Amino acid sequence: MLHEQFNLLVETLDVKGSDIAQYADISTARISRLRSGAEEPQRENPVMTQLVRGFFKLAAETGKTQKLYNLMGIQAADSAAAQTEQALDWLYTTTSGDRTRSDKIAHFCKCFDILLELSGMTLKTLSEACGTDYSYIYRVHKGERFPRPGSRVVSLLCDAMLKEIRNVGKLPVLSAMTSIPEELCSAETLRDWLFQTTDYADTAAVRKLVGEIERFGIRELPPLPQMRQNIFQNPPYIGNLGLQAAVTRFLSGIEPGQELLLYSDHPMDWMTGAYKLKWAAMMARCLKIGVRIRIIHNIDREIPEMLEAIRSWMPLYFSGQITPYYSTCESGSRFRHTIFLCPGHAAVTGFSPAEAECEFRYVTDTGELARLEAGFSSLLGSCLPLLTVSDAPQKPEGKALSRRFGDAEVLVDRKCAIVNKMTAPQMSFRFLHPDMIGAFRMLLER
Repeated sequence: MLHEQFNLLVETLDVKGSDIAQYADISTARISRLRSGAEEPQRENPVMTQLVRGFFKLAAETGKTQKLYNLMGIQAADSAAAQTEQALDWLYTTTSGDRTRSDKIAHFCKCFDILLELSGMTLKTLSEACGTDYSYIYRVHKGERFPRPGSRVVSLLCDAMLKEIRNVGKLPVLSAMTSIPEELCSAETLRDWLFQTTDYADTAAVRKLVGEIERFGIRELPPLPQMRQNIFQNPPYIGNLGLQAAVTRFLSGIEPGQELLLYSDHPMDWMTGAYKLKWAAMMARCLKIGVRIRIIHNIDREIPEMLEAIRSWMPLYFSGQITPYYSTCESGSRFRHTIFLCPGHAAVTGFSPAEAECEFRYVTDTGELARLEAGFSSLLGSCLPLLTVSDAPQKPEGKALSRRFGDAEVLVDRKCAIVNKMTAPQMSFRFLHPDMIGAFRMLLER
């Protein structure tokens, strides 16, 4: 199937969805749908030619053209048009099953070797540690046997090797090699890593969010830090530091009962470290004085980045004063736009090429504020709810997959993914975006 071939190509070139989106000029949301199989365009669809050309550009700039040729059976001497046709033929071939399975077995064996080496164990000591037949482990290690993803034996193997990795102090090395945060390293996450090569980042981000919900307890919002009189940087507000200064000025001037309209598709790397805590405190102040917030989340980010943004908003959602949306319109990959607006009062806005440092403006002119509000309202017209929050557990309407993660219950059906925290204080998140539902589904199906 198309998505299997697509993922095999991604694995072979060792690239990210955001890289493909940039070179093919296709939104990351659409790339995600293609990879999951949620969208399967016809071969004649122009977007597929656009996608193939993007892969060729990416391979050329990263020195992986020959690797792409070898995978697809393309000859370097062929014309560009012929190469594009061959690439499309390869993507739509119906014989990908064995090749995909072979690729997964190779990945499994490679990762198994990494765990074995880090643990310092031999196959014999491993079989003794988990009480499993040595000959079976030998065949698995050699790729002669490929266990099921839900295999209890693989969980036992991962658990035994992880214990030894911890004992010899190599957990940081394991974390760096697998991209699994140290606090999330477990037999289960290592099993996921052994069996998957393309979507682990998504499921790891989902697991992290579920863990955050499970542990969430006190609803107290952080206190507003003391601010010096000269804390505000004077214009121009350039780059991340400029945006931080402009947002500080903006949020500190908000008055009781006002409304905030928020949207940004600039990268989230401006909200880090100590400033992230300051931002949370300023947002808490706004909620305490009765400010209502409508935010359009940028879902065209990678799923891990999107879920990280939601994690940062979680303590604030329970005020009942925040309404989150996502836009159904595809965003471009050439430009970025930010608008943080308090109608009739002030705004922070910025527009820049995607890879350029942006100069943000602090706006107080009433005419321009009115135009910005009209623009936000127009954008809101093409938006749908991103998630809903409640104090009581929620349930899907139809038949659903379900799984318990400690004190958190996760349920997924065709229309939504729900995370219920079952201990006090109870809380429930219902995620409504298709890509997020898909990421939660992948977690449960493993």
